[in-house]
Amino acid sequence: MYKKLVAILLVLCMIMAFVPSAFADGTTAKLYTFFGDGMLFKQNEEAVITGTAEAGSKITAELYNAENALVASGETDALHDGTFAVSFMSPAGGYDEYTVVLKCNNAEFEKLENIVFGELWIANGQSNMQYPLAQAKRGREMFARQEKLSEWLRVLLVPAIPEYKGSTELAPADPQKDIPGAQWVTGENLAVYSMSAVAYFFAEELLEELDMPVGVLNVSLGGTSIASWISRGAIDGDTQVKNDFVSSGDYIEKSDWDEKNYNISVDMTINYNLKMEALKNFRVSGMIWYQGESDIMMGWSGERYARAFDLMQRSYTELYEYKDGLMPIIYTQLAPYYYSDEGYNLTDMNIAFTDIQKQRPESRAVFLLMIFP
Repeated sequence: MYKKLVAILLVLCMIMAFVPSAFADGTTAKLYTFFGDGMLFKQNEEAVITGTAEAGSKITAELYNAENALVASGETDALHDGTFAVSFMSPAGGYDEYTVVLKCNNAEFEKLENIVFGELWIANGQSNMQYPLAQAKRGREMFARQEKLSEWLRVLLVPAIPEYKGSTELAPADPQKDIPGAQWVTGENLAVYSMSAVAYFFAEELLEELDMPVGVLNVSLGGTSIASWISRGAIDGDTQVKNDFVSSGDYIEKSDWDEKNYNISVDMTINYNLKMEALKNFRVSGMIWYQGESDIMMGWSGERYARAFDLMQRSYTELYEYKDGLMPIIYTQLAPYYYSDEGYNLTDMNIAFTDIQKQRPESRAVFLLMIFP
């Protein structure tokens, strides 16, 4: 009898020792904020899911279809810094909905539901891109009717100015891994009306033409220079572009970065650090870009802008691991406006914008602005 009791106690001790460990791993592992229900991954590409967990933990991602059959899976170990990136191969785009189950050391810690696969685009730039759907003429009318948009439109709404160290009054010198406040919404969620109007009408066309779900990473911010969207590493690695920044007094040494005193619109790398690198594990179809007003107002020449644009495209191609040549960018000429009392020439800048397209026509498309009397 005594031996039997001892055996039972030993088994109970082993179970109790194991369960808290698995439970602890399961509760400490978490995804970054830009993963959630209703999100979209690019079709026929590696779907990468990132987050944090105890170093050495085994992280598993399992993709299930509507019949609860396992379609794809992947596993990895959390790195020594407590981060992980687990992936699986995405299916072809379509109207099937999936569930992704995340496990840490075999204990489920997150479930993503209503997941779809299709084409995913970045929408970036300044005020003309940020301008919300709710304020556009047709969008305003739809919003007034509380009209629900397509359930197959999936948008990651990124805060205009994300928090850093719990505050929107501070800015990081280094790229961030997460974007506090980022949220996925479907077209049926009225919050979608805060997305870029330009991005919505672009996505609306794609939904019809491609006959599959379309996703948008909505990251733009009004008033921003192209300099704020390019990484320090990219700038430092391009002698000509760096010289442009140094000669104009716009280059900021990392050691001189002040988290409290900065210009969110102008300072080099600032919006890249707050938004772009955190999203690097998304596989994207390309980027739509509506920007340049700030740079013409600051007196940038078309040649200087072209060099920065080329660097941005090359660096984003690498960042998002775009494999079929350069990552496509669709952009527009600047709208007619007297951008400065000093009389900077809009015509010259818009000619430069068409020249930018001619330099790499296989990966760039520009919309021309036509003025009628």
